[in-house]
Parts: sequence; C-alpha cells; structure tokens
Amino acid sequence: MPICHQCGKDNPDQAFCGDCGSALALKDYISEKIQEQISARDSSIAETDSAIKVFERVLGWVKTVAWIVAIPIAIVGALGIWKASDFWSAVNGAQRSVTDSSTTAKDQMQSAAQKASSEVQATVNQSKQAMATSLTEAKKESASLHSTITGMQQQASTIVSNIDNARNQLKAAESLKPEMEEMQKSLAGALVQVQKQQETISNSETFLREVFSTHRTDYFTYGANPSARIKIQEPPPGQRRAVIIFLLSATPISETLQLQFKLFAQPPNSYFSSHNVVMFYWDDSIDSFKGGQLSASYFPDKSDKVHINALTEKDGRIYADEEALPFLNRPDPNFRPVPGSKVFIFPGAPLPAGIFPPTVK
Repeated sequence: MPICHQCGKDNPDQAFCGDCGSALALKDYISEKIQEQISARDSSIAETDSAIKVFERVLGWVKTVAWIVAIPIAIVGALGIWKASDFWSAVNGAQRSVTDSSTTAKDQMQSAAQKASSEVQATVNQSKQAMATSLTEAKKESASLHSTITGMQQQASTIVSNIDNARNQLKAAESLKPEMEEMQKSLAGALVQVQKQQETISNSETFLREVFSTHRTDYFTYGANPSARIKIQEPPPGQRRAVIIFLLSATPISETLQLQFKLFAQPPNSYFSSHNVVMFYWDDSIDSFKGGQLSASYFPDKSDKVHINALTEKDGRIYADEEALPFLNRPDPNFRPVPGSKVFIFPGAPLPAGIFPPTVK
C-alpha cells in the first residue's frame, strides 16, 4: 500500500493521495514540487520587474513635476522675487534627492533581483539534483521491474512446459485406461478370492479354537493312599515290567494322547487306551514310579459315549466298573472276557495264551 510523500497517509493502489491530493509516485511528487517552487520564483521575479517599472514611471513623473515647478520659479526669479543662486541651489538639491532615491531603489531592486535569481538558481539546481535522483531510482525500479518481468516470463514458460508435460502424461494415462480397467477387474476377482480364503481361514481358526479349547491334561500320583483313578499290576516274580492302569476324565483321540512322567515324555508304543482307560507299561521299579507325577495330555473324543468311572482291586485283579481286567504282563489262563463288555481290549496289548481275543471297540 503506497504512502503519501506529502502527508504520510496510507493509500490504496491509486495515482493521487485521498487526503491531500498529492501524487503518490515519487517522480510525479518531485516534479510537482519543482513546478510549485519555479512558479513561486517566477511570481517573485514578476513582482520585482513590476516594481522597477513603477519606479521608473514615478521617476518620470517626478522629473516632469520638477520641470513644472522649475518654470514658475524661473519666472519668479526673473521678476526678482528669488535669486538665481537660490533657484539653482533648489534645483540641484531636488535633483540630488531624486537621484539618490533612484540609486537606492535601483540598488535595492538589483539586490532583490540578484537574491531572487540566486534562489531560483538554487531551486533549479535542487530540482535538477532531485530529478537526477528520481531518474536514478526510476532506472533502478525499471531494472528491477525488468528483472521481475523476466522472472515471471521464465515462470510462465515453466508453467507452460509443466502443462504440456501434464497433458502428455494425461494422454499416456488415457491410453493405459483399458489396461487399468482390466487390472481393476482382475483385482476385484482377486479380492473376492481373498475374501473367500479369509472366510475359510476364519472358519478354520474357529474350528481350531474350538478344538484346542477342549485340550486337556490329567495328572496322576501313585502314593500310599488308594485311588480309584490309578492302579498298578505288579510284575511277576523275577521280572520288572509293571502295568499302570489309570482313568482319564474323558475318552482321548488315540493319536493325540501323550504321557509324561516327571520331565520325560514316554514313547507312544508304551501305552494304549480303550475308552477312557489307559494301560501304561512300566519297565522300571515300582518304587521309582511311586511319588512321581504322571501327566496325560490329549484332545477328547466327543463321539465316544462309553465312560469308565472307577477302578477297584480284588484278590490281586483290577476291575473297571466291576468288570475284570486281564493281567497284561503275565499269562492269565483264568481270565474270561464278559460278553458285551465295555472294556475290551487294548490295541497292541500282548494277550496271554488261551484268552479269547475280544473285539476292540
């Protein structure tokens, strides 16, 4: 927003000040001030010249009056009223007075004229200097404006070039539009497949969560107190193999059943299951088994509806829900399976000679 050089007020983008009417451009303002000073000096010179002309006219009138006065005096002198010496003395006095006044007036007017001329010359010199300064600033502004215009032209050229590049890229993008549409269709098909796979994975995850949430671990410790969940078939004389029989809380999926005694996992061929009854062959001393913790981890088989509730022992034989179990670590010729038995028998178990081979359920 330009500032007025005369009154200092801010103005919008216009040629003259809205308050005092002065030109806002520096060059126009200086030219206006120079014209005002020159006009003032011209008026002063004109007044001085008029004063000189008036003085000269008055001097002529004085001379005329002097002659008019001198003629009567001469007549009177001729008549003997005045003396000739008095007359000429008066004339000379008047002439000297007029001459002195004229000289003084001329000197004053010349001095005033010289002073006015000096002031006019100083004003002209100041105006020339101001005009030179204004011209220099105008040249600088012109150079700056030229540089700005050049920069704007370069920017415009760059913008035009960018527009052309954008148009070319747009044309290239339009030529790729069919391929993009085909890719979008392929992507949509792939997304459908991914959604189906996600649903499958989600269903699988749900299934796995349901399955793994049913995982169980049962713990057994054979001690001094009798337990209805775990019994031991002692080894025959001269042998070490014992059979550990215990009940799980549910029928396991046989492939998922794992036994661990203390910190050691037991080999899969050392134990078998039928329904929720497990028989585990123990080839170490019974004392080493007593007091230790046996764990059985598995996934329940929910389809098996047979469940054994308790183990009992009578006359050295172990019963599962009142059904006798055979000795699996020795010959047992007296054992006879009960028709329709729930517990018979364990896959891979060595059957004693003479025992009727039962059907595994």
